[in-house]
Amino acid sequence: MPTFKVPFRDAILSAVACGLVPVLGLTVSVNADARLLKPLLRLMLVLPSAPVALLLPHYASPFSAVCVAYGTSYATLVASVLLYRLSPFHPLAKYPGPVLARLSKMWAIYQTCTGKTHVAFLNLHRRLEPGPNELSICDVSAIQPVLGADGMPKGPIWDGRRSPKSTFYALIGVRDTATHLRRRRVWNKAFNTAHVKAYEPILRKRLDQLLNALQANSNSNPPSSVDLAGWISFFAFGGGFELMREGDVNGVWKMMEGGVRVQAYTQHVPWASPFFYGLPGMGEKAAQLIRFVVRMAKARVQRGVALTGEDLSSHLLDEASPSSQPPPFAEYASDAFLVVVAGSDTAVRVYFLLASENILF
Repeated sequence: MPTFKVPFRDAILSAVACGLVPVLGLTVSVNADARLLKPLLRLMLVLPSAPVALLLPHYASPFSAVCVAYGTSYATLVASVLLYRLSPFHPLAKYPGPVLARLSKMWAIYQTCTGKTHVAFLNLHRRLEPGPNELSICDVSAIQPVLGADGMPKGPIWDGRRSPKSTFYALIGVRDTATHLRRRRVWNKAFNTAHVKAYEPILRKRLDQLLNALQANSNSNPPSSVDLAGWISFFAFGGGFELMREGDVNGVWKMMEGGVRVQAYTQHVPWASPFFYGLPGMGEKAAQLIRFVVRMAKARVQRGVALTGEDLSSHLLDEASPSSQPPPFAEYASDAFLVVVAGSDTAVRVYFLLASENILF
């Protein structure tokens, strides 16, 4: 019985064609809707199997035919994407920036690993293209059009700043405009002038603790150096745990640093979140921090009233309303995660802004 055998060149070209097919879909899924990525990955896994049958007559081993078919398809896919990103046809081609940043978001992940992302962006801010489809802009006139009430929607970076298993976003990561506006009303109410005034007793107590701790440190013999950024970070934590008074005896700060590290990576490649969260150690540290925040949130709900009076949770839980309608616990817990992480981080950034004139540009 005669066997059908196509020329080797045609068999290879079929593998090349299979590598080109996913290019458009890959661009659309990553930039528009990450939910399309899984079906596309399945297609990329199956599609190169088609040329295997055409390559089998040219190789003594089926394994060799499979390796050539898949290797050619994937090499074509990667090469075509990289060439497009460097080509003049790319939408951001006219903007200058590091070549590696044009090619892949791995450049941004590397900067994150060094812990000097802010330095890299500061040095290149006026000409940096931080990713294949991103620009970094330093222009005060862009603040209102981008971040104002009628500004631009949040980008996919926020999909990468949550656990793949989470069902709720923290307010800062909500990309749907209507949902964000609904949840933002509670925060606006919590931070209006009258309510901020009501928080003063809490802040005064915390400030007294900070001053006493710094005074005790200066009175030590011999006086020891002071990590003021660290103390301001501890300043943000009170209520259920007192880092300024007791120190980090439970490893809260270390747990938080380890728990948010994975988000620093996945924000650059949201589609790879399941991979990063699945890495030994990294995903577990994030899960440990989430469990800690959920535990603290449950304790706050059960307590019913703030430990030291009215606080942000009073509004997030709608405790002050005559007809209380508390949000789903998962929504409150996600916002509690935001408060825990962002509260301390913001305090430290304010300190550095006030202390460093050259940062205020």
